[in-house]
Amino acid sequence: MMRLLLGVCYLIAAVGFGIFGTQSARAEATRIEQLPHLDGAVGKDGSFICTLTPVASQSAAPGTPTVAQIVPGSVVLIEGQISPLNPPSYRNFISYVREEYRGINPDGSAIWSEDQRVTPGLLIDIAGGSVRIANTDYRLDSPHQRWQDTNTLIANTGGIVGGTRRYTGLTVFRPVTAIGVLESGPDGPELRTSFVFGGSRAEYIATQLGAAAYLPWLGGFAAVIGLSMIARNLQHVGLWVLRTSPRRADGQVVSHHAA
Repeated sequence: MMRLLLGVCYLIAAVGFGIFGTQSARAEATRIEQLPHLDGAVGKDGSFICTLTPVASQSAAPGTPTVAQIVPGSVVLIEGQISPLNPPSYRNFISYVREEYRGINPDGSAIWSEDQRVTPGLLIDIAGGSVRIANTDYRLDSPHQRWQDTNTLIANTGGIVGGTRRYTGLTVFRPVTAIGVLESGPDGPELRTSFVFGGSRAEYIATQLGAAAYLPWLGGFAAVIGLSMIARNLQHVGLWVLRTSPRRADGQVVSHHAA
């Protein structure tokens, strides 16, 4: 029974990955393409100048971006690079996540556990000026750089002497993309976002389309496992029924529906 339930769970996961996950990734890629692209200039009425892609602007000719004024409170996309005015938080990292090495899993894989996250507000240089990411609770997607403080892995056991730590984070002059709510700050536009992606807008869209491409394969793999487990469980049930069914003297199974 447990194997049957597990097989059903795999089939549910297959549907989730193969259908809903794929649709979600494609929808996210389309949404990104249609978002206003902040240029940074401020209009006379306090609005911000954004570029709309041809996908979002139905009246424009193909391949011709249009310009629109976006008021604070709108969801926009920013694409730029980490400004050199951002002070480093550790070494050359502006924002980073630190993980401790905790040893080896039974399967031989390394155990890493996050023990520190430093994500300050960021100043991003964009095409028409700069925009500040105001919140400090964003996640780091595809960080620019990784660094490990020892060549040989040393497990952190909680003693006085620490073990190996590794860092992943963002560095200056490197491209970033973020999506969030636009606000008007004291020094210019500000953005509140849930993530900062370490790459260009085109690269971020490519990651979404890449997920849409491999999720059906992942769903198919889960479906094969689930069907295999269900079939094996049903086979065991069939064998159990045959063993427990009453038999006649000649060895044939007695039908429960016989008169």
